[in-house]
Amino acid sequence: MRRLSWSQYSMHDRCPREYYLKYIAKCIPRGTAIYFQVGSAGHDAVAKALMRRKTVTEMLALFQVALKKEGVSDPDTIQYQTMIAMKMFTGWYSWYSNHEIKVLAVEQSITKDSFLGIIDCVAEVDGVRYVIDWKTSARPYDQTRADTDGQVTAYTWLASKYEPEAVAYGVMCKGTGEFQFLASRRTKDDVAEFLSEITTMRQAIATYRTAEAAPKNTGTHCKRCDAYICGACEGRDDF
Repeated sequence: MRRLSWSQYSMHDRCPREYYLKYIAKCIPRGTAIYFQVGSAGHDAVAKALMRRKTVTEMLALFQVALKKEGVSDPDTIQYQTMIAMKMFTGWYSWYSNHEIKVLAVEQSITKDSFLGIIDCVAEVDGVRYVIDWKTSARPYDQTRADTDGQVTAYTWLASKYEPEAVAYGVMCKGTGEFQFLASRRTKDDVAEFLSEITTMRQAIATYRTAEAAPKNTGTHCKRCDAYICGACEGRDDF
């Protein structure tokens, strides 16, 4: 059975060709965009703050250490990203300080049926048990995104041993410093359809043994796609 992670699943879902080029042909290098590095460093700081009850100042120091581990070395970039992180962490800390939170687990790597996901946090918030996925975003989310995102269903299934009552997104907005806690309305009733999609995807991937059998350009693309070499984005200016 082919192992899949959530990021691999979502990539194939939006663009099978990009998945083929990255994971089968292996001709797309591992991404090192600054927003990935900032996101990883932000997750690390929040995880440590939850376990050790850190202040915003202490979180910023943890963020800088994590950012350097992610490969960011330019002092000006670190200073600029730290200024942005200060707004994000201030919003998050305000939410954290005004709710009764009991942390049960952080940064848990869970594999089920050869499907891997990283669970950012399991916690009881005001008496309700949630699986929480931290997000860093340039702008606020709306509730619809939390209610329709397949990642919620994936994590509901993966984290079932914790018996969560819901999955929530904890969104740290880089632009405004606003923190959003968005509990999804998706439930475990959506899991069966998700598992069926995984099976279908694995069957498709099993056919990608040669370049001739690989997914072809569809003429469409995701605006977030950075696989420009596939040709699907040539001549497009709306990335």
